[in-house]
Amino acid sequence: MQFRLSGDQLVVNSKVDVTAEFAGISLFNYKFIAQELWRGDVLQSLRSRTRMNGQTFNVSAVRQGNQVIIDGSRGRVAAPLGIKPTSYWKPALLRERRLLDMQRGIILDVQSAKTGTETINAMGGRVRANRYSMKGDANMELWYTPKGDWAAGAMKLKGVLVQFARKT
Repeated sequence: MQFRLSGDQLVVNSKVDVTAEFAGISLFNYKFIAQELWRGDVLQSLRSRTRMNGQTFNVSAVRQGNQVIIDGSRGRVAAPLGIKPTSYWKPALLRERRLLDMQRGIILDVQSAKTGTETINAMGGRVRANRYSMKGDANMELWYTPKGDWAAGAMKLKGVLVQFARKT
């Protein structure tokens, strides 16, 4: 992830590239690229493109007044202003019951709870992190440092356990 300020907006660029192979056979291929624009704690817009096992999904979302208009794989939907996307870098999403799925452009109903603290490989070494379990429309594990920095995540996609960690 890359963060930069542009005037009074925070620009967040994300990129994920995961391939799972066994005996030279591709079991899973996932590529994701996104850009989010934030003003304070409010999402102003986002664009994402996901390619998973040959399928491509495009999502765009734009703030319009007191709502966010989302165009995704199931058409157009409106979400309340303040909705958090599934980019995971903001630990505030752990308090949310509804999230904007950045891969498909749909609203997810979720519940998150802290399940422990452990030492993991992330951020260029071994780090102490709080583990959270997210359940509902999205089932995954997320790790954040005690300061609230995103460190790692894990989920099953198409039956394959995908683990990802922040490099720095």
